[in-house]
Amino acid sequence: MAMCQRIDMNPAKSSNAGGPWWYAPKRWMYRDGRPHALARFMNSLSAHLYSLGWFKQSGGATLTVRGRRSGRPVSLPVVIAEHDGARYLVSMLGDDANWVHNVREAGGDA
Repeated sequence: MAMCQRIDMNPAKSSNAGGPWWYAPKRWMYRDGRPHALARFMNSLSAHLYSLGWFKQSGGATLTVRGRRSGRPVSLPVVIAEHDGARYLVSMLGDDANWVHNVREAGGDA
């Protein structure tokens, strides 16, 4: 997995800080920058469905990476974005997401 340049997508710095109204449930589920109970449940369900091969057309996949503290494999749903023929994983929570830290700690192996 190649590292790419960080693009700051902090919604607090944008002109439309709150985003569209349909982002409100997602902001609530990740209100402290970490997934709360409902988000964890939805993430585990999505990761399981992606690993079974559902939703392949949506660009979704399951990322499994070893936890940097626990050492246990952690699976989570991700969306693969394509740009100029290259594929990227984009973190909706930015650089502070746990899975980003785990992938970097593992040297990019996931």
